[in-house]
Amino acid sequence: MKSVFLNLKELWLITVIIGFLSLEIEIGGATIVLNFARAGDVDEQLLESYKAEEKAASNRAAGSDQSNGASKKTTQAIGPAVKAAKNRAKAAWEKRDYKQVLILLKPFVDPPDKEVLRLLAHAAEKENDHGERVRFLEVLTRTWPSSLEDRLALGSALRDSGKFDAAIEQFRFVLQSKPQSKQAYEGLLGVFERQKNRYEAQAVLSDMAKRFGRDPDVFKHSCRLQYVEGLFAEALKSCSRAIELDFKTAENHVYLGLVHLARDNSKQAEKILFATAKRFPKSQLAADAAGELAEKQKLYEKAKSIYSSCLKSNAESQSCWMGLSRVSFELRDYQSANDGYKTICKWDQTIRGEIFKRASLARLAGSQEWSQKLRTTAERCGQR
Repeated sequence: MKSVFLNLKELWLITVIIGFLSLEIEIGGATIVLNFARAGDVDEQLLESYKAEEKAASNRAAGSDQSNGASKKTTQAIGPAVKAAKNRAKAAWEKRDYKQVLILLKPFVDPPDKEVLRLLAHAAEKENDHGERVRFLEVLTRTWPSSLEDRLALGSALRDSGKFDAAIEQFRFVLQSKPQSKQAYEGLLGVFERQKNRYEAQAVLSDMAKRFGRDPDVFKHSCRLQYVEGLFAEALKSCSRAIELDFKTAENHVYLGLVHLARDNSKQAEKILFATAKRFPKSQLAADAAGELAEKQKLYEKAKSIYSSCLKSNAESQSCWMGLSRVSFELRDYQSANDGYKTICKWDQTIRGEIFKRASLARLAGSQEWSQKLRTTAERCGQR
């Protein structure tokens, strides 16, 4: 007599993800056919990946006796190498040498190792290589399809790559499995915001309000969306409510300040934004908003203080390095401006045009020496 055993996880995967399946079970010479009804839209590619995984597992099981000895030898050979590579990659990560992390770990993508793939995905994200980031996360989710953490990461990577439909698919998959996942809702919201799809974004916010009630994040997202859409009266109420519910989130204060700025209440905006940048030195959003306002008002010393404080908390902030370089130049602190541009060139070679422009302005201001130094920085920008 043949037996088929299905645990709850396998049954859930069959009914929810595959959607439909006919299963034949032979018991005592009689055949019983179980038909599962469609539970939702079928993702054919996902279905095929599950079939491929099942087939690969069967092949491994069937050939395990013959290959057991060889497999042990391979594992014994690869294991120490992977461990050594991980340790070196973690040391490189501590030094913020993300390219070295990629170089060290790429040879160990196959066979899949969860820690290796996650490190690679994080390093690719730091290098703004969203294509590689997606590739590593796709291997993760194919190998461990029930890992919702990795599906959320894949959704974010696909969104950052501009593959919005695929990102939506991943976030909706997570919500089918875990309807209370706030991260999945926020992932969808982020996609629709980038698409400038106000209708869908509002629909997601409505769903969040129904599920999470008077959650501070619901008001936080409403505050931001209403500001972006130019609904300043509504945004003023949402931002104020968000602050009442969660005073410790910098974003709420920043958008309240920006709403006041948009409503021509510059004094109140200045008070809020400068105070927010001081209170939340680790907030990139707060530093950018306050620094930009200070620059527009030609308060260059104030702007320099804001950007410097930002860099103490986040030495890799490109926007704060850029802001510091701009205001240093305006203050005729050419040394700081030049040092800042050199730092930016490590990440962004497109800044060369901006540096050449500054070199010309320095020459017109009578500083031939710094004009030449800035020109040299521009010419060497991006060179190793």
